[in-house]
Amino acid sequence: DFELRVLESLLIEATEHLHYRSDKLLPAISRLLDELPSNHSAENMQTLLAQSIKLHRFIKDVKMFRRAMGELLASDEDMASMYLSDKARGHPRTVTDHEEVELLIETHDQLAQEIASRLDSARSDIQLTNQFVEIQYDETRNKLIHFNIVLTTGSLSVGFATLLAGAFGMNLVSGFEEHPTAFYWVSGGMGCTVAGVMVL
Repeated sequence: DFELRVLESLLIEATEHLHYRSDKLLPAISRLLDELPSNHSAENMQTLLAQSIKLHRFIKDVKMFRRAMGELLASDEDMASMYLSDKARGHPRTVTDHEEVELLIETHDQLAQEIASRLDSARSDIQLTNQFVEIQYDETRNKLIHFNIVLTTGSLSVGFATLLAGAFGMNLVSGFEEHPTAFYWVSGGMGCTVAGVMVL
């Protein structure tokens, strides 16, 4: 019947459009995910965010399409009423007589389901990549914190050693000036103090 050919054409156009969007978006996401582990630059992360937004919208569109297909499949009356030619000839279909329409809808719903599965897989890959990048960022941040602590500790140690050197460099009589090993004891003590602070 003419109406079935029209319905089939509309469903084919809808699913082909979904395929077109999928074939355009998913390879771009895949290439980006392959590059991100070794190059998670700000530009790549912004691109990933933009692609994630496109993917999220696409998933919503596929869900809407499948929801419409599901509603039709759940309604025998709606499927039977699509046989307009039979109705026009005065022989409307019974509520259960809609095999051709049901087969068409189920076929294209299955095609949409395959696309939805590919989109869900891509979304999972994005989430895993984000987790991996976050772990790398955490490691880098921890290294920077550790380096900052070492640098601060080193500055304190050097400052303490400078304070002692300044104290002994003053023109004050302390009795250590004439001691034969005082210089070595003081120098060794400052070195050990600095090293101890650095180790802590």
